[in-house]
Amino acid sequence: MRHVTSSASSVNENNSTIAQRRAHPFGSIALLTALLAVSASPLLGCEQVVDEEGNPADLSDNNVSETADDLSLVVSNPRVLGFRLVDTSKANAAVNVTAQGATVEVKPNAKYTIEALATESGKPAAGSIEFLVNNKAVIVENNAPYVLGGNSGSTFAAYADFGKIGTYVVRMIPYASANKTGAKGAELSVTVKVVSATGSNTQSGDLPTPPSLPADPVPAPSSGGSAAGAWSHKGPGLLWAIDLKPTDSSSLLSSGLRQPDGSSWSFQLQLKDPSRLRVFSAQDRPGFVGLSYMVKPGDLWGKAGDPNAVGIRAEISGSKKNGTKFLEGEGDDYWWAWSTRFPQNFVVEGDWTIFTQWHDTGCDCLKPPLAFDLAQQGGQTQMRVLTRGGSPNYRSSTKWILDDSLDKNKWYDIVAHVVSSASPSKGLLQVWVNGQKKVSANTNVLYSGEKNYFKQGLYKGSMQDARNDVSVEHAMTRVGTQCESVAPASICSQK
Repeated sequence: MRHVTSSASSVNENNSTIAQRRAHPFGSIALLTALLAVSASPLLGCEQVVDEEGNPADLSDNNVSETADDLSLVVSNPRVLGFRLVDTSKANAAVNVTAQGATVEVKPNAKYTIEALATESGKPAAGSIEFLVNNKAVIVENNAPYVLGGNSGSTFAAYADFGKIGTYVVRMIPYASANKTGAKGAELSVTVKVVSATGSNTQSGDLPTPPSLPADPVPAPSSGGSAAGAWSHKGPGLLWAIDLKPTDSSSLLSSGLRQPDGSSWSFQLQLKDPSRLRVFSAQDRPGFVGLSYMVKPGDLWGKAGDPNAVGIRAEISGSKKNGTKFLEGEGDDYWWAWSTRFPQNFVVEGDWTIFTQWHDTGCDCLKPPLAFDLAQQGGQTQMRVLTRGGSPNYRSSTKWILDDSLDKNKWYDIVAHVVSSASPSKGLLQVWVNGQKKVSANTNVLYSGEKNYFKQGLYKGSMQDARNDVSVEHAMTRVGTQCESVAPASICSQK
């Protein structure tokens, strides 16, 4: 028989204390006994495992559970929102947010663990999560952070077996209540291959030099997305495309990206840190390479001294051709296309999260004249497109819903036809999502006397809207002078 005691050195009068007093007839006596057992034993991660005699337990079968802060917690829809591979030797630096079914390789000299992500808008998405490795129970975590190797507060412990050469299939199973009780939710899994120092490794013992990453292993979505080839269509009149190779790095975007016409295009990077931008390859779309953008709490970027320009963002901005910025002014007519995917652990915080926008060249304090964003409505995440224009003092917007319930880990192939104008009768917006026309309307998408420039990535607005790490993938972003420049005949026939 095994027991798991908390690693805390002191206990406040909180729900955990109350729960333990209710669980033991002698209340404080039982609690004091548990605390003495903790103080007399060395800590292992977030808990100390002891046998009936109070000695460190043999973990050969690794079948342990821990006591939740609140044993009465019941989650109606238990789920693991995502997970990540963590290098514990580098202050819990995440190597990458890992996708369902992924296979990652590490060296045996590294100290890794897996963290399951199950907190949504500050609330637990599971009452407990059970970790199994190669179908062998390892640990049950009742509280965030949910860590395979255990943790002491924000300090994670490495999972010991990841130091041995071999293949380890990690399964994470969410339950509605503590100690793997109640309804069971859908499990997620990841395969970790520990290879020799001389063998191949897609994730080295050190954190990879951003932004190069191995092929993104997200499986092909069961639904959604355009017909094969539509997401990479390029034709006559193409002006530029972010057309990358798996070996490319984000430095290409700051030094200039070679485009089909042979000219040099460049983009400004609006990032807190270069590691926020990474190149990925989509396994479910051969040859499909794009950019993954991540923002973390505190990732403020903006003009010094201008509070209106500061925001939590990771974006590329303002494409330039041979030093001249690509702008869209009154009467300009362009066709845009790109693909976007949100990982399973993506959450919207605050009122909105913008993932693609056209910003005006005037005051940075103005809201974008054209923006694609996500917003919470009735418990669902909506994908929207918003337009504004005319007088710069006119801040209200026109909105269209592109998807009333966001599908995560699914490609959204978007085509946008934009005729820029400050006049609502002369401007035009047409939008297709996965081959279906969602918007076709006259609307102003330009402030009077201004021009627009393109931005893409993630933008969350304020510090209050950034409590979790979030990321998005964009690929094959391109623009042309006609529909056939960026879209297949199936869409161009609907003009």
